Amino acid sequence: MRVQCPACRRTYRFPEERLPAKTPFSLKCPACQQVFQFNGQPHSPAPVPLAQIFSPYGEDLKREVTENLKKLYPMPHIMLKARALAANPDADLRQISAILRTDPALASRVLKVANSAFYGRSGKVASLMDAAVLLGVRMLVQIITLVSTSKMLGSELQGFDLDSGRLWRHSLAVAVTSATIATRTGLPLRDEAFMAGLLHDAGKIILNPYVMERKSAYDALRKYHPNTPLMAEQAILGFDHAETGFALCQKWNIPAPQALAIRFHHQPSRSNASPLAYILHLANALTALDAEASAGGLAPPVEAGVLAFLKLGPEDLAGIVTDAADAIETIEDDTY
Repeated sequence: MRVQCPACRRTYRFPEERLPAKTPFSLKCPACQQVFQFNGQPHSPAPVPLAQIFSPYGEDLKREVTENLKKLYPMPHIMLKARALAANPDADLRQISAILRTDPALASRVLKVANSAFYGRSGKVASLMDAAVLLGVRMLVQIITLVSTSKMLGSELQGFDLDSGRLWRHSLAVAVTSATIATRTGLPLRDEAFMAGLLHDAGKIILNPYVMERKSAYDALRKYHPNTPLMAEQAILGFDHAETGFALCQKWNIPAPQALAIRFHHQPSRSNASPLAYILHLANALTALDAEASAGGLAPPVEAGVLAFLKLGPEDLAGIVTDAADAIETIEDDTY
């Protein structure tokens, strides 16, 4: 008789004489360690709601995560002040440099990044005021965000099997690739694409402890369905990191177009034709997070119609990857 685990969908064959005569009875899945009830019918385990296997789950868990956002994940205070000043048309450039001077270590890193080849100002930025004048307020705020989030994005995520710095490198690569795609398409979205790319996987940081609590099931799902990691999150949590990243964007008052792109970066066709979502989706596919998956040809799939929407052809992809790789190399060492 065939028995299937409702959590990880692993199927087992048991001789009928080995199964208890009385039904239903409980079985423990050797792959994901989840206990479920079996009703004794061939090919069909008794349905067990995932909410009974994983608790809290779905909307209940999402509410808990959202509450934790308020307590555990405030926007870095200098990033918050800089963004507020940038949104004020009457803001003085000196005010932004004054804010940075309150954190000398951060100010030093901002100057280093401002002088990197990526921003084209190598050796020209001698002070924070120089950075504000030469780069402009929007670009300076982008650098502040880049530096402020690098520590958060650089943390180890055991639930997702990501070593320290790995998510940061991927996020930076997606940010640069997104900006490169925006430039190649001619859309005036380079800065917005960069910022959305930088924060697109921030939801994984927030979900990491919850995935750790369900690690055996998550690993089993990834093992038997290696090309669908998003489905593994949805199965054990009832939602995924893109939804959580969207909630973080709302908490941080990130502009709505960028937040929407992050929400739908795996499914841009559901984004109400957001160009940023399509750009972010393609950049994520071109910048596979897992080196093993990339080598095995299991990079995130590209939705049908993405290239047509962005007015790009297959011949454009190699140029995007090459241009982005050159840019990533010039900035990675300066930011982490």
